[in-house]
Amino acid sequence: MVYSPKYPNMCLTQLISGSVMIVAAAAVIWKVHNGSRNLFAYVLMFFTTLLGIAYIGLSFCKAFRREVLLPDGTTKFFINYYAIGLFYYAKMLFAV
Repeated sequence: MVYSPKYPNMCLTQLISGSVMIVAAAAVIWKVHNGSRNLFAYVLMFFTTLLGIAYIGLSFCKAFRREVLLPDGTTKFFINYYAIGLFYYAKMLFAV
């Protein structure tokens, strides 16, 4: 497994935005818990946390690749295509 992102800026942006989403959702959950305890706010922050996890997962899946030696040269493949598909599906599902 090697760190070889095809688009390093995109991977870094997804990692940072996912981390910010999770931290902001935790802060809002703490604030709502001490205040109104609105169920709808909890649901929104739950989906925001899941979206942040999906962004972080996509970032790691795209950045770390498996290096394979083929007869025509070295090629880098994604570690797990099922994980990438799952994170893309989660991103589309939770972003709505």
